[in-house]
Formats: sequence, C-alpha cells, structure tokens
Amino acid sequence: MHEEAIEEYKKALRINPFFAQAHYRLGNVYAEKGLIDEAIEQYKETIKIYSDSPEVHYNLGRLYFRKMMHRESLGEYEKALELDKDLEKEIFPELVRVYYNLAIDESLKKNDEEAISQLQNALRVGPNHLPAHYTLGTIYSSQGDYQKAIEQFQKVIEIDPTYAKAYNYMGLVYYKKNDPERAGEYWRQSLRVKPDQKRIKEILEKLR
Repeated sequence: MHEEAIEEYKKALRINPFFAQAHYRLGNVYAEKGLIDEAIEQYKETIKIYSDSPEVHYNLGRLYFRKMMHRESLGEYEKALELDKDLEKEIFPELVRVYYNLAIDESLKKNDEEAISQLQNALRVGPNHLPAHYTLGTIYSSQGDYQKAIEQFQKVIEIDPTYAKAYNYMGLVYYKKNDPERAGEYWRQSLRVKPDQKRIKEILEKLR
C-alpha cells in the first residue's frame, strides 16, 4: 500500500513539481515507513512552496526530534504555534522534551546558565515536568545556590513523593549547609520509599 502511494505521489510531482500537497502526503508516507530523512526532505519541499501550514511545521519538528536535532525541532514547533495557537495541546508536551534535551546538551558542555535557561523554558510550558525540576535542582546545588536547589527538589517530591533521588539530594544539600540532622531526616525518608539503598544506609550509619 505504501509503495503504491509513493509511486502515485512521485508521478504527480513529475507532472507538477510544485504540488505542495503531494510533497506533504509523500512525506507522511515516508514517515509512516520510518524513512525519516526522506520524509524530512518532502516536508521541507512543502514548506518551500507553502510555508504557512502549521501541520507541516509540526510534523517536521517531530521528525527532527526523532533525529535528536533539538534546535531544529524547536524552531519548527515554534513556527507551528505561531501559525496555530490551537496546537498548544499537541505541541506543549513535545516542546517540554525539546527544551529539556537542549538543557541536557548544554549541561554536558558545562554551559550551566544556558542549561538553566532551557530548563526554565521547559517548566514554563510544562510546570510539572519532574526531570526538569530535578535537573535544575542538581545544577543549583552544584553552583552552591542551595535555597533554589531545595525549592526544586521540594517540587519534585510534591509531584512524586516516592522519588528517592530527590530526598537523597535534599539530604546532600542540607549536609552541605552544615545541617546534618535535617540531612539525616531526608535520607531516612529516602529509605522509606526505597529501602534497598546501601550507600544511603552507610551514610546514615556514619551520622550516628
């Protein structure tokens, strides 16, 4: 079925290379077949002919995301939203992931301020995105901005009270703040939600 559709659209494009709908539909078929590069090329050809279709920009953004081309994906999502605000419901969850992945990229490059900016963007469109809060907390902690780190880890715990890593980091932050008693409280809470943590047990033994 896909092969027949591909041949039909190619035939249409041989007759009229500027047939935007044929490029778009051919791109959809390629995407369904997992031919991502070919699909991207067809969506780009569509945009050359008709640049005001939010659906094309949205689909292109999704394919760029699949190829881990986060900045390109972000540009297409933003263009789709500019053309049609009603796409927010579909795009926002994916936009959060784009911002988050951009933040991780920057964090790996030790560009903490840019990472923070991208995480804040992620939380602007997805306020309850747990990984963004957690990662933001770890960056603030590494910078010595403990109050901001605590705020982020508290938010993580509000979203998921069973997320042991957040309690562990809260313990670490309070320990760095020279408050071992409070640190111990969070580490013990971590063990309550996830008992099998040998390292945390060892830390608590040393605090006695």
